[in-house]
Amino acid sequence: MDKSFIRVGNAQILGERSEQQDYFATMTHAETRIAVVADGIGGYAGGAYASELVVKAFLNSLRGESELLYTPASLLNALQSASQVLMKQCRNDTNLADMGTTLIAVLCREQQLWWISVGDSPLYLSRNRKLQRLNANHSQSELLLAAVERGEMSLEQAQADPDFYLISSALTAEPPTLIDCPQTALEIEQTDRILLASDGIHTLSDMEIGQILASIDDPQIMAETLVKRVSEKSNNGQDNCTVVVLMNNMREH
Repeated sequence: MDKSFIRVGNAQILGERSEQQDYFATMTHAETRIAVVADGIGGYAGGAYASELVVKAFLNSLRGESELLYTPASLLNALQSASQVLMKQCRNDTNLADMGTTLIAVLCREQQLWWISVGDSPLYLSRNRKLQRLNANHSQSELLLAAVERGEMSLEQAQADPDFYLISSALTAEPPTLIDCPQTALEIEQTDRILLASDGIHTLSDMEIGQILASIDDPQIMAETLVKRVSEKSNNGQDNCTVVVLMNNMREH
């Protein structure tokens, strides 16, 4: 019997937006746990439709795999399939031509984690009470902050840039320009916690996120606590916030 056991929790809030443009899903195939989060691009027509469409197409591609030995190639194929479905809809309906979404997906199997992501939706690892972002942040903010690190501008100048919050890659009517999909799996350790989220989670600092993940032993309570803390901040214009938490426990049989 497999010695791994992945528990999953999830939670979602609307924030102060008029529409929920995040969409998420989890799935289990044999001993593989799969989680996907997509964040419809704010301000684009059809953001909610795009996120749901992409997540469903992504999972349908994985379900179509003849073997349940998922690899980075499986993730790339699923992303390509989802992208093609979205591009087709953009072409067929001019009202939806500008819709788009981010996507972050993980596969957990036999104490290994693979992921693929497009956009700025974060993937975090909490290990030994330390929080680390695993996936690339496809946003202009990363490029501007890198310029700050090089001494090319001040932090104030970077944050004042009108493009600071723009994402640099997404699933849209065109193929994504950037994809993060490591070819080597991350080895999952005992009591690791994995967090997928939409960028609404950034109302909380990394320290606050890390403290919640490290101090709670139930993934559903973790997820609910994260979005509750986001709500308690009462930020003006709070974005949709979606979280999926995977907690690894190792059991000897």
